[in-house]
Amino acid sequence: MVINALISMVSWGGGGHLKRIDLKGFRGFTLAEVLITLVIIGVIASFVISPMIQKQRELKTVSVVTKQYSVISQAWRRMEQNYGPLDTWGMSNTNTGMLDENNNTILDESGPELIRDRLGKFLQVTSYHSDSIEGKPVYRLSGEVHDSNLRDPMMILSDGSIMTIGWYTNGAVSLSLIVPPFDKIMYGKNTFYFKGYPYKVLPEGTPDTNGFQSQCFTMGRSCTAWVIYNKNLDYLHCNDLSWSGKKKC
Repeated sequence: MVINALISMVSWGGGGHLKRIDLKGFRGFTLAEVLITLVIIGVIASFVISPMIQKQRELKTVSVVTKQYSVISQAWRRMEQNYGPLDTWGMSNTNTGMLDENNNTILDESGPELIRDRLGKFLQVTSYHSDSIEGKPVYRLSGEVHDSNLRDPMMILSDGSIMTIGWYTNGAVSLSLIVPPFDKIMYGKNTFYFKGYPYKVLPEGTPDTNGFQSQCFTMGRSCTAWVIYNKNLDYLHCNDLSWSGKKKC
């Protein structure tokens, strides 16, 4: 009955008269033709959908970094209102300038740990860790896996991001924000650096420094300010961006 209905399909002809369409001679598609068509559609869809998914992930990362920069800056101000400016805490530089018997640099982590403990009081922290996340080692990756664990004092924030407190040196401290997922941690892709000073926190790679041009494309460092101010991670896709010129691919 369905076939008869299809064969009897009609359409409007000229002058408002119905014109019969004869489908009796129509040859259906073979299975091979259908499969080839589906494969072609799948290939075309992969070229369209994959970049869209990647772009959405990057926009989500931009949103997290921008939001957390605001949150961390507010927490930093509250911390110094309670404990005084960072450079008045009497902390020693993390790099002591000394070597142990194996010629390894001797580090004093008491400063970063103190900053973590005090700053954490003004952040929504779910847990604290020294060298692992939920029992799993965290590695720094920059193109390839490094052997050493990420051992900076760290906090896991309520949105799942990780904040680490790096070396303290002469009144300033390195801070990093790691945005999930954590399986392949890459500088400039899901790991972003800030610098904490007395009275302020600044993202690495601000326009008044040459960090973005000299480090972002080659090392993935100093990309943070670009992400916050330009709202994209386009430096992952093209290397001709600059603060004074092209701002997106």
